[in-house]
Amino acid sequence: PLGAAHFDLPARLKSILATCDAQHAPYKLARTLAMDATGESTPIQLMRRSSVVPPGCFHPVTLTSGYTTSDLKDSYKGIPRPDLLTRLRSAFEMKLIHLPITAPGFAALEQELIQFRADGNQREHDDLVFALALATWFVVQKRKEVLMPKR
Repeated sequence: PLGAAHFDLPARLKSILATCDAQHAPYKLARTLAMDATGESTPIQLMRRSSVVPPGCFHPVTLTSGYTTSDLKDSYKGIPRPDLLTRLRSAFEMKLIHLPITAPGFAALEQELIQFRADGNQREHDDLVFALALATWFVVQKRKEVLMPKR
């Protein structure tokens, strides 16, 4: 939630992951944590120091205005903002994203999506939109076929 203390992030993530593990135990899902690192670095350093997510599964991401994804210093990844938004839009258009209306945070995400503008000139926060865009981007990186047209 906006305004939450940064120092609570590792414990909160650990709780969320425990819930996910319990719900999805048969699937043995691989974990990837992509975190927007464009602003303040405190949350990134907290997550790196915690043992919640193994180092190879934690990906701090800086949003760029460039055209290509790049590997940056300290295992940061630079991802162009337009690339993130294009993949998210494609996933919605192809009906690949299914979110239950009862999911925690659904109403806030819905509000952000309604108010969102690709140029960033919206009055509402866009944190949840970009969290979903990051998740979509990493899924597509691992499984590019999800956005390929079916024959």
